[in-house]
Parts: sequence; C-alpha cells; structure tokens
Amino acid sequence: MSEISRSSKFLPIKPSSSPEEAQKQLSSSPAQQVAGIEQSKGDEKSRVEDKVFKPVSRSLSDGDIMDQLFKIQRPPNQENKQLLSTMIQHGISANAEAFDEIQTLIKGQKRPSAVRSAVVSYAKGLGMSVAGVDILASYFASETDILANLKKLQVSSKRFNSIVSSYPQLFDPGLFSGLGAIVGEFEQTLKKLMRQQKDSAFSISEFKRGKFIHEYKLFLDFLGGVKSKLSTGKPSDVALVESEFDRFRHALKGLLSAFTSQSILSREMMSQGDSDPSYYYWQLPNPMAPSEQTMELLIRKDKKLSGQARIDSEETQIILRFDTPDLGEVSVIIDLKKNKVSYIFQTDNGNTKRLIAEMSADLRDRMVDLNYEMVKVQTVQKKLDVKKLLMPLLNLDKMTRIIADA
Repeated sequence: MSEISRSSKFLPIKPSSSPEEAQKQLSSSPAQQVAGIEQSKGDEKSRVEDKVFKPVSRSLSDGDIMDQLFKIQRPPNQENKQLLSTMIQHGISANAEAFDEIQTLIKGQKRPSAVRSAVVSYAKGLGMSVAGVDILASYFASETDILANLKKLQVSSKRFNSIVSSYPQLFDPGLFSGLGAIVGEFEQTLKKLMRQQKDSAFSISEFKRGKFIHEYKLFLDFLGGVKSKLSTGKPSDVALVESEFDRFRHALKGLLSAFTSQSILSREMMSQGDSDPSYYYWQLPNPMAPSEQTMELLIRKDKKLSGQARIDSEETQIILRFDTPDLGEVSVIIDLKKNKVSYIFQTDNGNTKRLIAEMSADLRDRMVDLNYEMVKVQTVQKKLDVKKLLMPLLNLDKMTRIIADA
C-alpha cells in the first residue's frame, strides 16, 4: 500500500548494532552469550516488525507516476503521465474514475493547454461540463478579456443593426419593430459600459456577473428564435441576414464566456482546505488608463462566513493588477484589518518601484483622511501571477511518496 503526500519529512530507519556492541557480546560468558542470543532474536524480530509496519517516505519521482498508472491499469505513455501529473498538481485524487472522466473532457487533444483546462474545470467542481472546459481554454488563451469582448460586440451590434434594418421584408412587421427596439437598447447599454472607465464615479455594481450572464443568455436565445422566424425571400438576402445573426450571436457568446469564466475562476479548488486562501475574481475597465484596458480585481473569501456573506469587510485581502502607460504593469496587495491597512506593490519596472517608495508618505496621508492607519508599505520588483492565486498548484518536486509496507 502506498500513497502520495504533501509532506517532505523522511522517516528514519533503525541502524543495526555497532561493531563495538558485537565484540562485547563475543567476550561475555556462555550464559550471558545464550541470554544475549535469545535477546538478539527478540530484538531482530522487533526490528523486522518495525521495518514492515513503519512507513518510509521519499521524494516523488517519475517512476511513481508510472507506478500509479499501472495501479489504475492505464497505459504509462507520455500523454497519460502528463495528465496524471497535472491532476496531482491540482489536488485531484489520482484514481481511475477521475482519470477517465478528465480524459473524456480532453476529447483526445494532446496540447498541454487542453489538458490543463480539463483538469482545472474538474478541480473547480464543474464535473463533466464540456462548456466549462471550453471557457477555461479561452481564458488560458487570453480570449476572455472583458473589454476586448465588449469592443467586438459593440462593432458587431452596429453592423447587425445596419444590415438587418435594410431587409424589413424578411420579417413579420411586429417582430421587426420589436427587434429594432431591443437591439437599440442593447447598444445603449454597451456604450454605458464602455464609458465607465472615463467616469469619475466608477462602480463595480455595473459588472455584476450573475446579472449579465442571465440577461445575455436570454438575449442570445431571443436572437436564435428571431432567426428561425425569417420569412422566405431572395435566397442571397436570407443567407446574408442569417450570417449576420450568426456573427452577432458569436460575438455575444464571447462576452458571455468572459463573464462566465470569472464565475468559474472564483470557485474554490477541491484541494483547498480551510487554511488555503481563495478569491473572488473580476475583470473591470481600468479607470487609470487613457485607453481601454482591463483591470483585474481579487477579493479574498472568508471561509468562516456562511451563505453569500463570504467577505469580511473589516478583515480581508484585496489584490489589484493593472497596466498604465507611465507605470507599466503594477500589482497591489492590500491587507485590511479593521482600521489598519498595509500595501505591497509589485512591479518589474525599477523606476516604478522607486516612484512608489517616494509617494508612500502621500499615500499614508490619504489613508489618514479616510480614517485608516497605514502600518506597512513595501515595493517588490517582480510580477504577480494572478493565475497561481486562482488555480494554486502543488509542487511535485516537494511532494513525497509514503511507502506504508515492505
């Protein structure tokens, strides 16, 4: 019996008797030698039992991965080794059932990104949801940026409205009028979202994931229903309008996937215990950038709280990652404990690091104005990988295999 453990401790094995002890036994009296032989037999038996039942721990190796594949009766080829290793890194039990389910999600793809998407989806508790795998694959390919998808949808919406309005004969009059009104209102909503970064009173409430996922899904289904009601007409006209419906719905699906990916990434990994941090995740327009850029926001969950109240407003951690033309990429880790706040700024730009250090006194004064005491400001010259916070990995090099019997 064997198992894989996070522990890095090695258990000692008892050494045999030293030469001095053996020599001492030889020079003793016959009676003492007989007694010593009986005692040594008992000691040897005890040592054998210790060796049999005391577990031995050693570093996890590539051979252990292969052994586990043999154990679950799966071929020890390179693809299966990669899959099993990725499962272990994400805290998924290396059993046959989980292995086969994730292999089904991969759908025969061999790319590491496909494997990782399937494993993370499974580790996030999405089970056999193929849609979840596709959404995470888009995230890893950087295709789920909120503002990028908003721009695409805005362009697609204008094109759709322009072309469809030129073919009223293909629609029922009442349906055509209703479609125009709904698409017009939708365009106004997109403009409002795109303007948020330029407004001084930016509100995160404008980007409620649940609201958008529900409303955009309804709108997507509505467009599909209208497309199915197109009247007969010139084949080329019908084909053109149908292709615009498909183009518009594809752009809408892109934004819907972007919002859904945030909800998926906000879920806890199945390997995370009570002491492991997990975060809610949002993408928002960056109000500090003159051009349209996305800002990432993470807020640490409080696992002691139940229900929807998973954020302790008086004791939590907030992480921001954003880009600006002058500062480059900056990450800010804010730890809040009642009225005390501490900051850690991370950037790979040395000039930005020096500027933050120079501005720390001003930041302290601003916090005082807001009734907060700033207890720490630290600048670190390195980037922050948000993915590692949302999808924490176990280090295979630091893991050990525990052998529980000989």
